[in-house]
Amino acid sequence: MDSTAANEKLLALLHDKLMQLMPVPKRLESDHGDIALTRYDSTTATENCLYHPMIALVVGGDKCAFYGEKEVSYGKGEYVILCSDMPGVFHITEASQDYPFLSISLRLDPLVVRTLLANCQCDMEFSSSGQASICKGIASDDLLMTFYRLLQLFDSKDEDEFLYNMIVKEMHYFALQSPLGERLCQFSMPGTRDNRIARAIAYMRKNFREQIHMEELARQVNLAPSTFNKYFREVTSLSPLQFQKHLRLNEARRLLLIGNMEARAAAPAVGYESESQFSREYKRHFGEPPIKNTAKNHT
Repeated sequence: MDSTAANEKLLALLHDKLMQLMPVPKRLESDHGDIALTRYDSTTATENCLYHPMIALVVGGDKCAFYGEKEVSYGKGEYVILCSDMPGVFHITEASQDYPFLSISLRLDPLVVRTLLANCQCDMEFSSSGQASICKGIASDDLLMTFYRLLQLFDSKDEDEFLYNMIVKEMHYFALQSPLGERLCQFSMPGTRDNRIARAIAYMRKNFREQIHMEELARQVNLAPSTFNKYFREVTSLSPLQFQKHLRLNEARRLLLIGNMEARAAAPAVGYESESQFSREYKRHFGEPPIKNTAKNHT
Protein backbone atom coordinates (compact mmCIF):
# COMPACT_ATOMS: atom_id res chain seq x y z
CA MET A 1 0.00 0.00 0.00
CA ASP A 2 1.50 3.35 -1.05
CA SER A 3 1.63 6.33 1.27
CA THR A 4 -1.37 8.09 -0.32
CA ALA A 5 -3.56 5.00 -0.01
CA ALA A 6 -2.49 4.48 3.61
CA ASN A 7 -3.25 8.14 4.34
CA GLU A 8 -6.75 7.86 2.89
CA LYS A 9 -7.44 4.65 4.82
CA LEU A 10 -6.40 6.25 8.10
CA LEU A 11 -8.53 9.33 7.38
CA ALA A 12 -11.49 7.03 6.69
CA LEU A 13 -10.97 5.28 10.03
CA LEU A 14 -10.78 8.64 11.81
CA HIS A 15 -13.93 9.81 10.01
CA ASP A 16 -15.92 6.73 11.04
CA LYS A 17 -14.75 6.94 14.66
CA LEU A 18 -15.58 10.64 14.93
CA MET A 19 -19.04 10.03 13.44
CA GLN A 20 -19.57 7.26 16.00
CA LEU A 21 -18.57 9.58 18.86
CA MET A 22 -20.59 12.50 17.46
CA PRO A 23 -23.73 11.24 15.69
CA VAL A 24 -25.01 14.84 15.73
CA PRO A 25 -23.16 18.18 15.42
CA LYS A 26 -21.46 19.06 18.70
CA ARG A 27 -18.18 19.70 20.48
CA LEU A 28 -16.83 17.08 22.86
CA GLU A 29 -13.95 17.41 25.31
CA SER A 30 -12.14 14.63 27.13
CA ASP A 31 -12.29 14.29 30.89
CA HIS A 32 -8.70 15.58 30.92
CA GLY A 33 -9.76 18.66 28.97
CA ASP A 34 -6.84 18.28 26.58
CA ILE A 35 -8.64 16.65 23.63
CA ALA A 36 -11.50 18.33 21.75
CA LEU A 37 -13.64 16.84 18.98
CA THR A 38 -15.83 18.98 16.73
CA ARG A 39 -18.56 18.31 14.17
CA TYR A 40 -20.44 20.85 12.03
CA ASP A 41 -23.05 19.90 9.43
CA SER A 42 -23.20 23.32 7.78
CA THR A 43 -21.06 26.36 7.17
CA THR A 44 -21.02 28.95 9.96
CA ALA A 45 -20.73 32.63 10.63
CA THR A 46 -17.56 33.79 12.34
CA GLU A 47 -17.07 32.78 15.97
CA ASN A 48 -14.58 34.23 18.43
CA CYS A 49 -12.48 32.02 20.66
CA LEU A 50 -9.28 31.82 22.66
CA TYR A 51 -6.87 29.16 21.43
CA HIS A 52 -4.36 27.27 23.55
CA PRO A 53 -1.12 25.76 22.23
CA MET A 54 -2.37 22.76 20.26
CA ILE A 55 -2.07 20.40 17.35
CA ALA A 56 -5.33 20.15 15.40
CA LEU A 57 -6.29 17.86 12.50
CA VAL A 58 -9.16 18.32 10.03
CA VAL A 59 -10.70 15.00 9.00
CA GLY A 60 -13.46 16.40 6.80
CA GLY A 61 -14.64 19.77 5.48
CA ASP A 62 -12.78 23.07 5.47
CA LYS A 63 -12.12 25.79 8.04
CA CYS A 64 -10.79 29.34 7.87
CA ALA A 65 -9.32 30.85 11.02
CA PHE A 66 -7.69 34.11 12.00
CA TYR A 67 -5.07 33.82 14.72
CA GLY A 68 -4.63 37.44 15.64
CA GLU A 69 -4.72 38.93 12.15
CA LYS A 70 -3.05 35.98 10.38
CA GLU A 71 -5.44 33.97 8.18
CA VAL A 72 -5.02 30.20 7.86
CA SER A 73 -7.31 27.92 5.84
CA TYR A 74 -7.07 24.16 6.15
CA GLY A 75 -9.06 21.09 5.19
CA LYS A 76 -9.16 17.30 5.07
CA GLY A 77 -5.82 15.71 5.96
CA GLU A 78 -4.18 18.97 7.00
CA TYR A 79 -3.07 19.89 10.49
CA VAL A 80 -1.95 23.01 12.29
CA ILE A 81 0.37 23.53 15.21
CA LEU A 82 -0.28 26.58 17.36
CA CYS A 83 2.67 27.31 19.62
CA SER A 84 1.22 29.91 22.01
CA ASP A 85 -2.06 31.18 23.43
CA MET A 86 -3.86 33.27 20.82
CA PRO A 87 -7.22 35.03 20.51
CA GLY A 88 -8.82 33.95 17.28
CA VAL A 89 -11.82 34.02 14.95
CA PHE A 90 -12.93 31.12 12.79
CA HIS A 91 -15.70 30.00 10.48
CA ILE A 92 -16.47 26.71 8.78
CA THR A 93 -16.30 27.18 5.01
CA GLU A 94 -17.28 23.69 3.83
CA ALA A 95 -19.63 21.30 5.64
CA SER A 96 -22.92 19.47 5.02
CA GLN A 97 -24.93 16.62 6.54
CA ASP A 98 -23.50 14.22 3.97
CA TYR A 99 -19.95 15.56 4.33
CA PRO A 100 -19.64 17.18 7.78
CA PHE A 101 -16.73 19.17 9.07
CA LEU A 102 -14.82 16.97 11.53
CA SER A 103 -11.75 17.83 13.57
CA ILE A 104 -9.74 16.64 16.54
CA SER A 105 -7.27 18.70 18.57
CA LEU A 106 -4.84 18.01 21.39
CA ARG A 107 -3.60 20.71 23.74
CA LEU A 108 0.20 20.77 23.72
CA ASP A 109 2.15 20.77 26.97
CA PRO A 110 5.39 22.82 26.82
CA LEU A 111 6.84 20.73 29.66
CA VAL A 112 6.36 17.52 27.66
CA VAL A 113 7.98 19.19 24.65
CA ARG A 114 10.99 20.33 26.70
CA THR A 115 11.34 16.86 28.27
CA LEU A 116 11.35 15.23 24.86
CA LEU A 117 13.90 17.71 23.55
CA ALA A 118 16.14 17.05 26.56
CA ASN A 119 16.03 13.29 26.02
CA CYS A 120 16.14 13.16 22.22
CA GLN A 121 18.78 14.41 19.85
CA CYS A 122 17.62 17.62 18.23
CA ASP A 123 19.87 19.01 15.52
CA MET A 124 17.55 21.81 14.42
CA GLU A 125 19.15 25.15 13.67
CA PHE A 126 16.88 27.90 14.94
CA SER A 127 16.29 30.86 12.66
CA SER A 128 17.25 34.18 14.16
CA SER A 129 14.02 36.00 13.30
CA GLY A 130 10.63 35.58 14.89
CA GLN A 131 7.83 33.92 12.92
CA ALA A 132 4.10 33.45 13.41
CA SER A 133 3.09 31.02 16.15
CA ILE A 134 0.72 29.16 13.78
CA CYS A 135 1.89 26.83 11.02
CA LYS A 136 0.15 24.32 8.72
CA GLY A 137 1.11 21.04 7.06
CA ILE A 138 -0.15 17.74 5.63
CA ALA A 139 -0.52 15.06 8.29
CA SER A 140 1.79 12.05 8.10
CA ASP A 141 0.62 8.47 8.61
CA ASP A 142 2.30 8.51 12.04
CA LEU A 143 0.28 11.56 13.13
CA LEU A 144 -2.97 10.12 11.76
CA MET A 145 -2.44 6.78 13.50
CA THR A 146 -1.65 8.47 16.81
CA PHE A 147 -4.81 10.59 16.56
CA TYR A 148 -6.78 7.40 15.89
CA ARG A 149 -5.32 5.68 18.94
CA LEU A 150 -6.31 8.68 21.06
CA LEU A 151 -9.86 8.43 19.72
CA GLN A 152 -10.00 4.75 20.65
CA LEU A 153 -9.37 5.73 24.27
CA PHE A 154 -11.63 8.79 24.20
CA ASP A 155 -14.83 7.02 25.21
CA SER A 156 -13.30 4.10 27.08
CA LYS A 157 -14.74 3.65 30.57
CA ASP A 158 -11.76 1.50 31.47
CA GLU A 159 -9.20 3.95 30.17
CA ASP A 160 -5.64 3.00 30.93
CA GLU A 161 -4.13 6.20 32.34
CA PHE A 162 -0.58 5.06 31.67
CA LEU A 163 -1.36 4.15 28.05
CA TYR A 164 -3.23 7.42 27.53
CA ASN A 165 -0.28 9.45 28.78
CA MET A 166 2.11 7.50 26.58
CA ILE A 167 0.01 8.16 23.46
CA VAL A 168 -0.22 11.87 24.34
CA LYS A 169 3.56 11.95 24.70
CA GLU A 170 3.88 10.11 21.39
CA MET A 171 1.75 12.78 19.72
CA HIS A 172 4.10 15.47 21.05
CA TYR A 173 7.04 13.45 19.69
CA PHE A 174 5.58 13.16 16.18
CA ALA A 175 4.66 16.86 16.25
CA LEU A 176 8.32 17.64 16.97
CA GLN A 177 9.48 15.28 14.22
CA SER A 178 7.08 16.78 11.68
CA PRO A 179 8.10 19.49 9.21
CA LEU A 180 6.50 21.97 11.63
CA GLY A 181 8.58 20.77 14.57
CA GLU A 182 11.11 23.59 14.37
CA ARG A 183 8.42 26.13 15.22
CA LEU A 184 7.41 24.09 18.26
CA CYS A 185 11.06 23.88 19.33
CA GLN A 186 11.47 27.63 18.95
CA PHE A 187 8.62 28.35 21.34
CA SER A 188 9.55 25.66 23.86
CA MET A 189 13.31 26.05 24.27
CA PRO A 190 14.27 28.57 27.00
CA GLY A 191 16.36 31.44 25.73
CA THR A 192 14.96 31.63 22.20
CA ARG A 193 13.28 34.84 21.16
CA ASP A 194 9.99 33.06 20.49
CA ASN A 195 10.06 31.42 23.92
CA ARG A 196 10.50 34.84 25.49
CA ILE A 197 7.43 36.07 23.61
CA ALA A 198 5.53 32.93 24.66
CA ARG A 199 6.39 33.71 28.30
CA ALA A 200 5.12 37.25 27.84
CA ILE A 201 1.90 35.94 26.27
CA ALA A 202 1.37 33.55 29.19
CA TYR A 203 1.82 36.44 31.63
CA MET A 204 -0.59 38.64 29.69
CA ARG A 205 -3.22 35.93 29.54
CA LYS A 206 -3.05 35.42 33.29
CA ASN A 207 -3.08 39.15 34.10
CA PHE A 208 -5.06 40.69 31.23
CA ARG A 209 -7.44 42.47 33.62
CA GLU A 210 -4.55 44.41 35.16
CA GLN A 211 -2.77 47.47 33.83
CA ILE A 212 0.35 45.98 32.24
CA HIS A 213 3.38 48.18 31.65
CA MET A 214 4.76 46.76 28.41
CA GLU A 215 8.27 48.13 28.94
CA GLU A 216 8.45 46.33 32.28
CA LEU A 217 7.11 43.13 30.69
CA ALA A 218 9.79 43.40 28.00
CA ARG A 219 12.47 43.62 30.68
CA GLN A 220 10.98 40.58 32.46
CA VAL A 221 11.63 38.47 29.35
CA ASN A 222 15.06 40.04 28.75
CA LEU A 223 14.23 41.99 25.62
CA ALA A 224 14.61 45.66 24.83
CA PRO A 225 11.16 47.30 24.46
CA SER A 226 11.62 47.98 20.74
CA THR A 227 12.78 44.40 20.11
CA PHE A 228 9.93 43.06 22.25
CA ASN A 229 7.33 44.97 20.24
CA LYS A 230 8.86 43.88 16.93
CA TYR A 231 8.96 40.17 17.76
CA PHE A 232 5.61 40.21 19.54
CA ARG A 233 3.98 41.48 16.37
CA GLU A 234 5.82 38.94 14.21
CA VAL A 235 4.65 36.09 16.44
CA THR A 236 1.05 37.19 17.03
CA SER A 237 0.40 39.68 14.17
CA LEU A 238 -0.78 42.06 16.93
CA SER A 239 0.87 44.69 19.08
CA PRO A 240 1.02 43.85 22.81
CA LEU A 241 -1.75 46.38 23.55
CA GLN A 242 -3.94 44.98 20.76
CA PHE A 243 -3.34 41.48 22.11
CA GLN A 244 -4.44 42.52 25.61
CA LYS A 245 -7.54 44.18 24.14
CA HIS A 246 -8.46 40.97 22.30
CA LEU A 247 -8.08 38.98 25.53
CA ARG A 248 -10.29 41.40 27.44
CA LEU A 249 -13.02 41.56 24.81
CA ASN A 250 -13.15 37.79 24.33
CA GLU A 251 -13.49 37.29 28.08
CA ALA A 252 -16.22 39.96 28.21
CA ARG A 253 -18.17 38.15 25.49
CA ARG A 254 -17.86 34.88 27.41
CA LEU A 255 -19.13 36.54 30.60
CA LEU A 256 -22.09 38.07 28.76
CA LEU A 257 -23.15 34.97 26.85
CA ILE A 258 -22.32 32.24 29.36
CA GLY A 259 -21.83 33.93 32.71
CA ASN A 260 -25.20 35.76 32.71
CA MET A 261 -23.41 39.03 33.46
CA GLU A 262 -25.01 42.39 32.76
CA ALA A 263 -23.27 44.53 30.14
CA ARG A 264 -22.52 47.32 32.62
CA ALA A 265 -20.69 44.87 34.91
CA ALA A 266 -18.59 43.32 32.14
CA ALA A 267 -16.38 46.38 31.60
CA PRO A 268 -14.75 46.48 35.07
CA ALA A 269 -14.73 42.67 35.23
CA VAL A 270 -12.27 42.53 32.32
CA GLY A 271 -10.21 45.58 33.26
CA TYR A 272 -11.92 48.55 31.58
CA GLU A 273 -12.22 51.71 33.67
CA SER A 274 -14.51 53.41 31.12
CA GLU A 275 -17.82 51.74 30.25
CA SER A 276 -18.23 53.91 27.15
CA GLN A 277 -14.77 52.95 25.85
CA PHE A 278 -15.58 49.31 26.51
CA SER A 279 -18.85 49.57 24.55
CA ARG A 280 -17.14 51.28 21.60
CA GLU A 281 -14.33 48.74 21.39
CA TYR A 282 -16.69 45.81 21.91
CA LYS A 283 -18.94 46.96 19.07
CA ARG A 284 -15.94 47.58 16.81
CA HIS A 285 -14.59 44.10 17.54
CA PHE A 286 -17.80 42.02 17.44
CA GLY A 287 -20.04 44.16 15.24
CA GLU A 288 -22.71 44.80 17.89
CA PRO A 289 -22.87 46.47 21.31
CA PRO A 290 -22.36 44.37 24.45
CA ILE A 291 -25.99 44.70 25.54
CA LYS A 292 -26.99 42.67 22.46
CA ASN A 293 -24.83 39.77 23.68
CA THR A 294 -26.25 39.45 27.19
CA ALA A 295 -27.66 36.02 27.95
CA LYS A 296 -31.23 37.32 28.34
CA ASN A 297 -31.13 38.60 24.77
CA HIS A 298 -30.21 35.14 23.50
CA THR A 299 -33.00 33.19 25.20
